[in-house]
Amino acid sequence: MAWVYNEQASDNTITFQFGKNDSSQAQFSYSLNFEGWRGISVPFRDMDGTPTAGMNRLTITAPDLAGSLLFDQVMMAVPVDNRWPTPDYQQPFVNPNVVDMASKNWTALLMYDQMLREDNPRFNFNAVFDDNLGDTAPLYHQFDQHLAVKTQAIITQAKIDANLAKYAPLNITYNADGSPTGTPLDHPKRHNFLKAGIVSDETLAMLTDTMSIRTLGKTMLETAKFLRSQSLSDANRAALEKAFIDATRYALDQGWESGSGFQIITHVATRPANSSMPCSSPDNCLRTVNCLNQYNSL
Repeated sequence: MAWVYNEQASDNTITFQFGKNDSSQAQFSYSLNFEGWRGISVPFRDMDGTPTAGMNRLTITAPDLAGSLLFDQVMMAVPVDNRWPTPDYQQPFVNPNVVDMASKNWTALLMYDQMLREDNPRFNFNAVFDDNLGDTAPLYHQFDQHLAVKTQAIITQAKIDANLAKYAPLNITYNADGSPTGTPLDHPKRHNFLKAGIVSDETLAMLTDTMSIRTLGKTMLETAKFLRSQSLSDANRAALEKAFIDATRYALDQGWESGSGFQIITHVATRPANSSMPCSSPDNCLRTVNCLNQYNSL
C-alpha cells in the first residue's frame, strides 16, 4: 500500500517489484494517467509472479521522463480485509471478484463507471453545465427541488461568515506551479485496516490527522445552496465561489476524482444526499454558471 503524487499525466506506468535479495518474486504495474495523488492498494495475490515469505526488497521503476513522482505512506506488507482493495483506472486488475461481492455498491465503482460509458457512448462527459439554458438546466432545477433550495432566501452575513470559516481547517494554499496544497483529505473508514495494531499510536495519530471528506462535502453543499440565492452581494458571491472552487480543485488533487478508487473505498457514497462524493465533483456541485465558467477556465 502506498500513495503516489504525479506532476503530469502520461500513458506510461511505474513498476513495483518485490523480491528477496537479488531475486524477484512478484510485481505489478501502475498507470500514470492521472495528476495529483492516488492511493495504491494491491494484494500480493493480484500481482504477477509468486510472492514468498522473507521478501526484503522493493524496487520501483519509473519511466525516463521529465517531472517528479512523490511517494508517501509506503507499507509493503499490511493486513487488509480482502474485500477492501478497490480497483480503479490505475490498478484495474485489483480484487477482480469485487463485482460479485455484497459490498459492490461502493467497491465496484470502476465497473459502474465502465458500464455508464459503454451504455452511453455519445454522452459528453465534458459538457459545460448551464443552469439557465440547454439540456443541463433541468438538472439544476431537480437539484433545487431535491435540496429544498430557495433562490429568494435571504442569506445573512453571519451564515456566510460561518460557512467560509469552515474551509479554514483545509489550509489551502498554492505551490509555485499552481498546484494546491493543504491538510490531507480523507475519510475515516479507510483507516479501518490500521486498527489491528500494526502501527504505533503515535503513527496512527499522524496518519489520521486529516480533514474528513464528509465534513468538507457538507460544507460545500451548504456553499452551493447559498450560491443559488439571488440575495448575495457581489463580494459575498465572489468569496463563496472562490472557497468552493479552491476546495474543488484541492479535492480533485487529493484523489477525489473520477476514475480514482482512493486506495480503499468502504461505506462511502451509500447516502448520496449527505455523502461527500457528489460534492467533490464539479459536474454535480458547481451549481452556478459563474462558478462553472470559472472552473472550466482554470
